[in-house]
Amino acid sequence: MKATWKWIVVITATTLTATGAAQAQRRVASDYRIPISKEPPTFSKGTETRVNVDGTNTVIRAPEPPPAFRLVDYSNLNEMNLAAYLATRDSVEIRLAYTASQKATDPRVREFATQISQGRTWHLGQVWKYITDKHVGYEPVPNDYNLVRLRDLVAQFDTMSSGPAFDAAWLRVQYFEHQNEIEVLNTNLKQVHQDDFEDLVEDSIKGFPKTRDTARALLEALGQSLP
Repeated sequence: MKATWKWIVVITATTLTATGAAQAQRRVASDYRIPISKEPPTFSKGTETRVNVDGTNTVIRAPEPPPAFRLVDYSNLNEMNLAAYLATRDSVEIRLAYTASQKATDPRVREFATQISQGRTWHLGQVWKYITDKHVGYEPVPNDYNLVRLRDLVAQFDTMSSGPAFDAAWLRVQYFEHQNEIEVLNTNLKQVHQDDFEDLVEDSIKGFPKTRDTARALLEALGQSLP
């Protein structure tokens, strides 16, 4: 399926807090929005007791970071799940790319961020067209803890100072997130039955590795490496 830049997507976003309480939304066409915090779960590690200065105790529930990405947890998505997965990841990538275009210090990283923003904006428009016009539908991924991690990263990059450390950290996120998406799409391609949507998923499987590899090449050009 040939990509044509015929969809105009106007993005509206609010700043995400570190707890993920705020939402970032992407407006597509005239009146559709995809919130990147649609239905992710929250995590806690039980109670902790803290001693107050007056000698009393306060019991709190301390937050715990969601678990690291595991492909097995995203290996049984139906067609509507996969549409939601793509839409939310596009939305996060657009938001991360915007931050990098404003804060990255190396011009090559800023240019790369602009390319990602443009590509993902088009991609999100296509996904939403299939969700609505082609009746693929939209159903949030159950227990989408990786989306929680991505929302946390959005907040972290928003507050992180500009500099070489920002550039390197952002490129590492691009590498690993694109790799995660490639694996999820490959694993669930067999669940896609709408022909045009299947074409988009297949094109994404072919295209995302190029972005992943560019992130790694830029990282190495900066004298950095993956963990």
